[in-house]
Amino acid sequence: MKRLFVVIVVAVLSLLVQAAPATSAPPPFHAEDFTGDVVAAVGDIMPSPGQGSDANARAVKDLADSHNPDAYLLLGDFQYECPTDTLMTTRWDPVWGDVKDDTYLAIGNHEYCNGQGTVGPQPYFDYYGSRARPGGATYHWFKITLPSPPNPPGSQWLVVVLNSSCQEWDGATWITPACTFDSAQANWLRDVLDQNQHVRCTMALFHEPLFATPAPHAGDAKMQTLWDVMDNQGSARGVDLVLSGHNHAYERLRPMTYNGTISTTQGIHSTIVGTGGRSLISFSGNPHPARVRADDDHYGFLKLVLRPDGWTQSFKRTDGSSYDTVSIGCNQ
Repeated sequence: MKRLFVVIVVAVLSLLVQAAPATSAPPPFHAEDFTGDVVAAVGDIMPSPGQGSDANARAVKDLADSHNPDAYLLLGDFQYECPTDTLMTTRWDPVWGDVKDDTYLAIGNHEYCNGQGTVGPQPYFDYYGSRARPGGATYHWFKITLPSPPNPPGSQWLVVVLNSSCQEWDGATWITPACTFDSAQANWLRDVLDQNQHVRCTMALFHEPLFATPAPHAGDAKMQTLWDVMDNQGSARGVDLVLSGHNHAYERLRPMTYNGTISTTQGIHSTIVGTGGRSLISFSGNPHPARVRADDDHYGFLKLVLRPDGWTQSFKRTDGSSYDTVSIGCNQ
């Protein structure tokens, strides 16, 4: 009887294992996860010698350090005009090199030297190594585990990092990925969001914004398809916050869907913070219809304090002031 019982149990377990759905492999290009709840975000940072001193970039970095962030999210255009080996070692490294292992990177157009020459982003790739291309790709993802307490154990944020150059540049050993509906980057993004639907809050980082008041760049429609993938269109998939640079100013916009419709239920909040030190450029033309707050007069960084159900963001300016401090909840 005992032997019969064992046989039956083994048979039942075998059927259960066979009936269990197969677990999909996690999407590739996974950057290093970290634990924390305070991050500093900024882009458009270090001028080349002919463009001025590094004083403003140093001031932004020192200010960010004083807030003790758990990680730094850099939003493209790190070293102007092109990140040569010499500039990365003599200009960039003395200011930002000490937090190299705590830095997460969204590549910008100047990392590609705006397509001029064949060197392109290789010095930047060489300097940051796998941090610039986790798994070999310039788009990647990672998770932030929030400390507990004060947060419930296991609370996390998902972060997706995209390449917004969208087949603009190519060289002998590199090419920028496409952003079209059926592109490898778009399909990868769908997989990452689908397999992480259990994570309530999601952030996306990329350099060139879809929506912006010109300063001097207006929003670029090439990111519309990827934004559509990220929209929370009544499903579990959805990104809550997009951070970008490219414009050398600060601007926060109301949540929008991919076509610019303002929506507090389906839209994505976005903030542009290209105030890292290269220069400040005044807004031109009419403000974007979704603009909430903007500042084209101050260098600084965006401080984010993450919660399981939302975040608080504040633009920290190098004159010591804080601007546009707001708490926002995640959609899902």
